Amino acid sequence: GEYKNSKLEGYLKSYYPNGTLKNISFYVNGIQQGTEKQYFENGTLQYETDIKNGVSNGVYKEYYNNGNMKLFITNTMGKQNGIKKTYYETGNIEAEFFIINEKLEGPYNKYYKSGTLNYVKPYRNNLLEGVGKGYFESGELWWEVLYKNGEVITDRTYNKNGKIIMDLKYENKKKTGVEREYFDTGELSWETTYNNDLIQVSKQ
Repeated sequence: GEYKNSKLEGYLKSYYPNGTLKNISFYVNGIQQGTEKQYFENGTLQYETDIKNGVSNGVYKEYYNNGNMKLFITNTMGKQNGIKKTYYETGNIEAEFFIINEKLEGPYNKYYKSGTLNYVKPYRNNLLEGVGKGYFESGELWWEVLYKNGEVITDRTYNKNGKIIMDLKYENKKKTGVEREYFDTGELSWETTYNNDLIQVSKQ
């Protein structure tokens, strides 16, 4: 780039000590505009982002050194706004969710490294609200939780055979309900009943 009337115009480039390109960005009348790209020292792309009037506006993509996607974000004038995705280094998706004006909104999906769904948690205005579900990596239902205003209302957990091993309600953040554990044969190992976070009955 060059300066006109003390304001930067055109492409601005920076380099690693070995001479390879590190970063390239574009300026109009001293203000950054357009696409900015940064590279690892080996020449692979590290990130690329859309800039408008000096702030992020549009898509931001970040990559691992092996070239696989690491992060995908959509921005609106410097604020995260839209879908956001994170990835494992293998390239499989790790999580995907929506951010509206920098607040979580809608389902938050988290995945195992294998690519199978780990859990889904519902958000409204950055607070957990609704029914969330978790899964074993093999696909069976693991847990179901009802959230309200960011707090747990009911919490039910299953073993891989589909048996309920915990069924709790929360009142003022305190446990009320039954917690169970089973042997691999399916027979009951122990059972504990809570009320107001205190153990009422425990059976083995």
